[in-house]
Amino acid sequence: MPFRRFAAIWAACAALFLACLLLDCGGGGDGPVASGVIQPAAPARTDLLFGYYGDCPTCALETADHSNLYWAANWAGFPATLQSLFNARAAGFRNIVLAVPAYESNAELEVRFYLTSLKQAGYLVNIAALYPIDEPDVHGKTEDQVLATNAMLRRVMADYPELAATRLAVIYGANSTFPGVASYDWVGFDDYSHGCSALGAPYAAMKGRLRADQRILVVPGGADPWRQDPACFIARANADPQVVAVVAFIWFDSWGGTLNLGIRSNPTKKLYCEAGRRIVGNQEPC
Repeated sequence: MPFRRFAAIWAACAALFLACLLLDCGGGGDGPVASGVIQPAAPARTDLLFGYYGDCPTCALETADHSNLYWAANWAGFPATLQSLFNARAAGFRNIVLAVPAYESNAELEVRFYLTSLKQAGYLVNIAALYPIDEPDVHGKTEDQVLATNAMLRRVMADYPELAATRLAVIYGANSTFPGVASYDWVGFDDYSHGCSALGAPYAAMKGRLRADQRILVVPGGADPWRQDPACFIARANADPQVVAVVAFIWFDSWGGTLNLGIRSNPTKKLYCEAGRRIVGNQEPC
């Protein structure tokens, strides 16, 4: 082989090896995963909310140092919800997403009783948004059902001065047709398996359905099995003024009856802590 040809081949191989080192060729490992294109970081906003979807007995205390939004899921009945709201207040949260029994039989009566009970207990405060149902599309709710339910909720909310500034929030599933989207104030979707790529065409499709006055929730999946790095979601939130909050899935372990680890027991924990602290203005290291 002529020396010049050998030298050219050797130089090409060396360049390829260096590129692999820089790009971490071969993958593997158990660390956070980022997929898709991460855009350059926009200047940090000071008006964003950051929190975690879902609720657990210790979640408020464990996340208060890097969150300013708490999710009272109402999964275990009224006494547990009261305890969650007590914990959130004690931890300093002033923005609560409150799940309501909006799709029960006699839903309007149920919602009124629920809200009145919270008011009498002194906990119908700091409610940033009501959450009627998770993934209404996945649960088979039609456009008409969502519109009718949300109209009922707005009628009920009007009777509670404490809810004068409260919004209606929803997170749809992946590949959604967004039933009833026009009747919500805060709108998001989860599509964990596509990582940062969900912020491309899927995000644009949802955003195209929204009015200018509607706000967006971005929902990274930091728990097992996805372990998404939140960087691209934080970048999108900073770049798009229509985004109101970053809602990460999910803090606690064994969620949904699985054996999956939540963010708190995951390699992603430090990344989400750091992202949240930048948003809430906590300068202490995680």
